[in-house]
Amino acid sequence: MGYEVHITRRQHWLDEDGPAIGLNEWLKVVHSDPEMHYEGPTKEEALAAGNSTISPEEPGLAVWKAYSKHGPDAVALFCHYEDHVTATNPDEEILRKVWKLAHRLKGKVQGDDGEIYGADGKVMSDAEAIAAGLSIQRKPWWKFW
Repeated sequence: MGYEVHITRRQHWLDEDGPAIGLNEWLKVVHSDPEMHYEGPTKEEALAAGNSTISPEEPGLAVWKAYSKHGPDAVALFCHYEDHVTATNPDEEILRKVWKLAHRLKGKVQGDDGEIYGADGKVMSDAEAIAAGLSIQRKPWWKFW
């Protein structure tokens, strides 16, 4: 596990209520994007992609194959989980791709602590997020438990 960003439609990605991103919506975006590869739910596929830490049972697992550092030691993984999509330990290049995917899903990119990321892969100021019509809710994940 590491630092994660989430594509979400909810005020905060950990909220239990609010609009969800369905698995079928996510898969439609993945299959329509030539830069993405659907990894599927099989263990063999996940291991072949160099992935031994993400649960291969996740049916929404996808790889961004156009990632400039893509290879055996660097894979940009995206995983649909219940109501949102997550990317772990993203650099700015991955964050820019996450934003593009979020835009297609009519969602936003929110970090673990509620910060919002923009198209440039950088954290937006509260004023920038509000001007873009995005809701802000900053509370650490441990405040939800």
